[in-house]
Amino acid sequence: MDVDEALSRLGRFGRWQVVTYCLVCCSVTISGCWHMLAIVFIGGEPDHHCALEEGQWKNETIPLEKQKNGDYAYSKCWKYSNFSLGNETIKCDQGWYYAPEYKETIITEWNLVCDKNYLMETSQSVFSVGVMCGAVVFTALADRFGRKKVHLGCQYSMLVIGLIIAFAPNYITFVILRFLQGAVREGAGLVGIVMACELFPASQRTFAGTALELFWAGAYMALALMAYLITHWRHLQLVITLIPIWTYYYRFLPESIPWLVANGRSDEAEKILQNAAKFNGISMPDRILHPHENGQVPNDPGSEVDDSSETSKMLEATGKARAFEILFFVHFVIFVVFCRFASGLIYFGLSLNTSQLVGNKYVNFFLSGFVEAPAYTLTVFVLQRFGRRYPLFIFHLIASVVLMAVVWIPEQTVPLIVTLTMVGKFAMTAAFGTVVLYAPELYPTNLRNLGFGMASVWGRIGGTIAPFSSFIKVAWAPSVAFSICALVTGVLALLLPETLNRPLPETIEEIESW
Repeated sequence: MDVDEALSRLGRFGRWQVVTYCLVCCSVTISGCWHMLAIVFIGGEPDHHCALEEGQWKNETIPLEKQKNGDYAYSKCWKYSNFSLGNETIKCDQGWYYAPEYKETIITEWNLVCDKNYLMETSQSVFSVGVMCGAVVFTALADRFGRKKVHLGCQYSMLVIGLIIAFAPNYITFVILRFLQGAVREGAGLVGIVMACELFPASQRTFAGTALELFWAGAYMALALMAYLITHWRHLQLVITLIPIWTYYYRFLPESIPWLVANGRSDEAEKILQNAAKFNGISMPDRILHPHENGQVPNDPGSEVDDSSETSKMLEATGKARAFEILFFVHFVIFVVFCRFASGLIYFGLSLNTSQLVGNKYVNFFLSGFVEAPAYTLTVFVLQRFGRRYPLFIFHLIASVVLMAVVWIPEQTVPLIVTLTMVGKFAMTAAFGTVVLYAPELYPTNLRNLGFGMASVWGRIGGTIAPFSSFIKVAWAPSVAFSICALVTGVLALLLPETLNRPLPETIEEIESW
């Protein structure tokens, strides 16, 4: 039997699949989510103004400035040069006073405000650049050396780097370490997602790819609670680094069976399948996999081995070159550039800017994570019934309409604005989950991680740009931009091939036949 049939014979949700899947999901989502989104609180910006000298009063020393919404508020960066003589203003020259909502953040510790306020968003963008590099480097390594080694190597690196970040002495060190953190975080995440999907046959892959995101939603909400209780950024950094240590296991995590078979290591795949069948209490034949059915040709003794090996290498090289040509012109342009870029831009734009919504920042952040759980749950059932293309279009359309509607809602209607924003986040979460599942299904086995990594690069480019949306002086511009991107992406998604109930392609020829 082939790999897909062998995985089906293990049972729909056997103990081996459930335990292994949960281990992979925890290792992917907990530390990955926290290290990516904790910057909302680690880099939290409290209300502030120029520090006052003894005998000075705020209403006499700090001028009023017009805000984006048209209201007036005390200036954060200027003060009157001599409040008793005139209206001439100067920059803060005695430091700043910060409201006591945090014990310490990187902003308050290193005074990343006013002329330096771009440095906060820059640090997150540098993290995203690291993510892009990790998406390319580690996914390619995973295709070459295996999923398990690369995934766990990235996890251990994330632990070490996370601990060092907590003791970063200055901003430059912090940014460099965040770049490295982003790279290994993405390596662990992308390779882990592929590992989770490759545990199941085609009929269960929709569930596997989307249910994983429920673990992300749980970690998202837990981060809001931890940030509320721990308001010093160094302490929070230590906590989000040390808590996930229990997910850094080795012996219980098997190598990907499809990867082993595709790379001529059927004996190892056979051993894993036999152990899985035994763990599930299922009787399997002594020889589960047959080499010819998995695209392998058994070696014969003698000189024919060398010739066969050389021919195999030539065919592999030719096949990869041809695959890249087709994937570049079809999937790369249509899917990667538009779908991944827009999904990353909008999803991270909404996630990282929750603290700027009216209302309590911790509650808003929690709600932003809470809506992801039903969004991913809905995605599981919708994608199994209606496929990938049409739901992806509908999700983007809903997000586009809702985000455009927010522009026309009066700012005084706080509950309505928050509600519509969360509906938009709900739709984009469903779209993002669909894209994460969809991407690996469009690439053959030996190019799946690399292709998925290239797709992720464009998503992270969107994530790199997203933090700077808060600098746009026109308050409604980010919502309009997100709305237009969502609409265009939804329409373009209709041009992609449908992958519902198709086995993961092992060769480029399979993709061509769709």
